[in-house]
Amino acid sequence: METPRKGVAGDGDEFGHSSFIIAENSPGWSTYPIEPLSASQKQDYLRHLGMPEALEPTKANLDALISVHLERVPFENLDNLLDRPAPLDAEAVLRKVMQLGRGGCCYELNSIFGRLLLALGYRLQLRTARVRLHVPESCRAKMTWPDHIVLCVHCEDDNHDWYIVDVSIGAVGIYRALSEKGEDEPFRVRRLGHPELPGTLEVSIPSKRQGGSGWKVLYTVDPCLRHWVDFAPLYWFSTTYPQSQLRCKLIVARMLTDGSWLRLVNDRLSSWSRDGRREDLKALRDEHEILDVLQRDFVLRPSHDEEMQQWLIVFRDLV
Repeated sequence: METPRKGVAGDGDEFGHSSFIIAENSPGWSTYPIEPLSASQKQDYLRHLGMPEALEPTKANLDALISVHLERVPFENLDNLLDRPAPLDAEAVLRKVMQLGRGGCCYELNSIFGRLLLALGYRLQLRTARVRLHVPESCRAKMTWPDHIVLCVHCEDDNHDWYIVDVSIGAVGIYRALSEKGEDEPFRVRRLGHPELPGTLEVSIPSKRQGGSGWKVLYTVDPCLRHWVDFAPLYWFSTTYPQSQLRCKLIVARMLTDGSWLRLVNDRLSSWSRDGRREDLKALRDEHEILDVLQRDFVLRPSHDEEMQQWLIVFRDLV
């Protein structure tokens, strides 16, 4: 078994089906909930994002990183539909994103973004969140699974605020860091008086549809701090449970340069404006049109002909 390195939770064969390595006695155990990128990995990833390599850990730079990441690295769950859950160690995620030109799910993208932020000098907490975007108003009391990972980030130039950060949700999302303290237009963050989980945060996005306007709850953020190892069973559940959203349908989402969002669910393409207006664009005709949309609008391309054929076989069942 590999000797645990300083401050590493679940490194090496990360989130695989063998063992987890936890460096509980290392000095970094309480400091880093996840291992930062190395200096070379940080430089390579910043270069991939088109960002300067010397970035101070400020709020303005954090917002710039969030925006460019959402534009260049889409949410997608293709590997899950192909029954090949992706490894989550930094090297594997960086290879998938930078060399293969792919995106990933929240466990992949929020974890690699968190590693980058730590390497840049930001302070970081990991939290679980319960996605509520598609829960009907009539079912508001229904509890959803805590199967989403979000980051809570502290900036060097702000001594008081922690910010909610999320660069990977399979729908319209938040395109900048949101203060935990309250409203941060056009979004809303509220602290709920939940009897079992006091300190739960509710994150809402603007919603405008059928002439009305208001708020739509995106998710609730659980108050408990997590270490990276805590997400192993959640990742396993999300990628293996038959009724998990990541297993039963194609979900792809990307923020465009104008701040609007594109979302593809199976064969249905939709868009969301920054002020919360949703538009159903079209139903795609067949597997070839799904592939065309992925390549043109989401900048996702199979790495070789064999993989393209595998994608087409999966897409055929979605139409």
